[in-house]
Amino acid sequence: MRESKTYSVLLVEAGQDRSQLVAKVLADLPEWFGLPDSTQEYIDQASNRVCFQAGEGWGFITLQETSPVCLEIHCMGVLKAHQGRGLGRQLMAAAEDYAISQG
Repeated sequence: MRESKTYSVLLVEAGQDRSQLVAKVLADLPEWFGLPDSTQEYIDQASNRVCFQAGEGWGFITLQETSPVCLEIHCMGVLKAHQGRGLGRQLMAAAEDYAISQG
């Protein structure tokens, strides 16, 4: 049975190293992020995106504003060792709550 509990999901504030978090998680997922140039773009762009972190850096979601009334998922990943624990669902819920709070 898969673990099911609530993990902390926090907004990564401006000035914190969002790129380092994204780089760590994406490096663990080469089957999904195996094109070095594309992966580096996600890493480089993370510093300019809204970013939430799950657990102790076990996963992230970055959001991109595409219009004054729309946010889209820019990138998302969870370390393999922490997949199947509900972190992705919690990251999605945090992103949804953030979008609602922004109107």
